[in-house]
Amino acid sequence: MKTPVDLGYKMDMGPSPMKEKMYPTLHLEWPTDYDLPESGELTVKFVKTGENKSKVGGKPRYTVDLEIKSIESVEEGEVEESEKEESGSDALDRYAKEAEGE
Repeated sequence: MKTPVDLGYKMDMGPSPMKEKMYPTLHLEWPTDYDLPESGELTVKFVKTGENKSKVGGKPRYTVDLEIKSIESVEEGEVEESEKEESGSDALDRYAKEAEGE
């Protein structure tokens, strides 16, 4: 696999396609507190425990399950304005403005 790989994709399924890119989610869970920055670069060791290829709306969809064995390194990065989490009310306001502009 060539790296880096941009995992972003457009959600073009459904009645109102999203304009911004969506990204896969990695959920980590462990029994103690963690010290991860808000953004950055994370290097892990993993084992692939499952994979699936299916079709959604006639388009291929691929999923993979990874067991994260260890976090090898963490480098804190800067949070760009576009990456900051948007509140629900701010998102609704933004969508309303976008709809008015169409």
